[in-house]
Amino acid sequence: MRSLKILLAVIVLGLLGTASFATVSDECSYSPGGEFNLALAREGIAHYFDDDLACDPWKVVQPDDAVGSVTILPYSSWSDAPARAVTINRNGTLLISDPVPKKGANPDWPQWDYRGRVELTDPELARKLMTSLTRVTRYNRLTTEEPEVVRGRLEAEHADASDLQSYLVEPKIPCHGTMYDGGGVTLEIVMVSGERREVALDSSCHSIAKQTAIDAAWAARQSVFKRAHFTEDHYVDELGTF
Repeated sequence: MRSLKILLAVIVLGLLGTASFATVSDECSYSPGGEFNLALAREGIAHYFDDDLACDPWKVVQPDDAVGSVTILPYSSWSDAPARAVTINRNGTLLISDPVPKKGANPDWPQWDYRGRVELTDPELARKLMTSLTRVTRYNRLTTEEPEVVRGRLEAEHADASDLQSYLVEPKIPCHGTMYDGGGVTLEIVMVSGERREVALDSSCHSIAKQTAIDAAWAARQSVFKRAHFTEDHYVDELGTF
């Protein structure tokens, strides 16, 4: 009997040790800021044993009620075709806009203005999408420093000026790998106060939290396209130059 108890204790301790290791070693157990969060532990353990299981680190991040609107602009490094802009407003309006070449811009470096194409009002959908997207808007913000200040700071930090991460302010979504699919999403944020922010979600700096944020942005775009019965492409290929 004593031997059986010892064996059961060893098995229990082994299981607990395995579960603990799975929890601390899997990305799903950590918030998007990189902090371990016990509320995510169950998904972390499940994902550790089956990496096909999805998890959502953003569930422990609260939405930001100070955000007035979010504009979603995906991009691809395989083409310079600009994307149509999708804007979700806290007041319930949804807008799809077409890119138009910015007057006076360098033709070798295209820049875009946006012209409204379809606008509709759906407060319930807007609320749902804002709840999802504003979990992300505190993270991966691009600095608003003047270019010469940025240059001096990067030189002082010996930072790689070609790396987008160098231009981000805290909190940053940690990288856990590299992807080479050449895509990403920019979120243009207007706060209720009128302050403007830009959030950079590049997929090359890869992590589950980053990919989940990009997926949420694409899901929001798809929801607005579907609600507006808009069937044209997300990118305007005829405006690309290669």
